[in-house]
Parts: sequence; C-alpha cells; structure tokens
Amino acid sequence: MMRQYPKGSIFEIWQQRPETVAEFLALSAEQKSRLRGLAGHMPFGYHTHLAQGARYVTLLRDHVRRVVSEYCDMRNDPEDWGIWKAPSTRSEE
Repeated sequence: MMRQYPKGSIFEIWQQRPETVAEFLALSAEQKSRLRGLAGHMPFGYHTHLAQGARYVTLLRDHVRRVVSEYCDMRNDPEDWGIWKAPSTRSEE
C-alpha cells in the first residue's frame, strides 16, 4: 500500500503506540481529507474520523509463520512485548 500512493498520503496508526493514535486524532479535517489510507494495527471505527468514508482491508498471514515471527521479535526486543507481557509485569492502565 505504501508503494501505491504518494508519500505522506497514508497515515500509520499503531494501537500499541498511543502517540500515533493521538497524532491522527489531532489532524485537522483538511489534513484528514488529503489522506488516501490508514495503515497499521487498529480496531474497527477509524472510518468515522474520515469525511470521505473508507473501505477496510484485512491481511491474514500464515498462522505458523506469524507465531514464529512474533517469537523472534520478542526474543530480539524483550522490553517491547506489548500486550504479550505477563500480567505481573504490565503497568496498570
């Protein structure tokens, strides 16, 4: 998707990185109207912030490769396990 549209026309939102959500919500209506798409990991509902409407696309990966990839990421960066942290190590929200 990033290769199909001009640079800056796709906004990346990562639910596990709240600053990206806040940055998107802080955009003006004019800035949002220039976006061609949203990419990242987010729940359903962000289309309500876009005047022009939206279509959702979900990409599914092979489940075994997905788990192996997640495991490798966790081994490479154990400080950034996100939702996979053991409950006793999560900060209270």
